[in-house]
Amino acid sequence: MEIIENDKKEKVLIDKYDNFVKKYVFINMGDYVGYKTRQWYESAPDCFRLMICDQFQDDKIVSHIEALVDDSGEYSRIMVDKYGCFRRVILIDKGMILEDSVNKLSDNGFGDEVIKNFKSNNNFSKVKLRDYLQEDDILETNDFVLEFLDTNEKFKNEFKGKKR
Repeated sequence: MEIIENDKKEKVLIDKYDNFVKKYVFINMGDYVGYKTRQWYESAPDCFRLMICDQFQDDKIVSHIEALVDDSGEYSRIMVDKYGCFRRVILIDKGMILEDSVNKLSDNGFGDEVIKNFKSNNNFSKVKLRDYLQEDDILETNDFVLEFLDTNEKFKNEFKGKKR
């Protein structure tokens, strides 16, 4: 992997393969993560999280993953788009699945057809994200999400900064 942008707010990495390229965008969420537990006069530490991953083939984007984090730095939503095929949205709370929906694009390109929908109905039925993703594969999206999570874990330690 090669870092192509490296500043206080954003780090962009490129990973080149034989027939495609992956671009990872890490954003410094330090001002947001942990703001409830800091005093107003304390400066925020760097807290980089992988927020976007795009896969390019022949200079065209073929898949896109986008995430949101909560104020503790954990993912609260992961959205996967495989262009021309499907969109998946996973809602997460403290590492547990709240909801997961996979929508397949219709043949005519309009609207969505739900091919999987999971919603936890109470605290006892919640499943850990990694366990859930390793259970069964839905249109190959589980591999995308697991690789996204692993990349975040690998680099968030390398990008740990000091207080600004």
